[in-house]
Amino acid sequence: MEKYMSILVMVGICLLVLLIGVMKKQAKMLFGLIFRLVLGAGGILLANYFFEMQHIPLCVGINPLTLLAVGILGVCGFVLLYGILALQLL
Repeated sequence: MEKYMSILVMVGICLLVLLIGVMKKQAKMLFGLIFRLVLGAGGILLANYFFEMQHIPLCVGINPLTLLAVGILGVCGFVLLYGILALQLL
């Protein structure tokens, strides 16, 4: 699991470096996206941990699509992911 996460982090850093090189003029927008992406990933991890401790079967997986949704939409994307998952439980 840690090996997978370290590879994922390295790939993410490489993509970050490539994106910064391509989008020099739009660095502010890029950093905002990355900031929301990192905070969203941390929020998903914390929410998954909280729901697991409460024995509630809501667990959003962390993958590029969910990170992209949270990174672009911010808090709305976070709520959207858990809302979709909650509707599946009904």
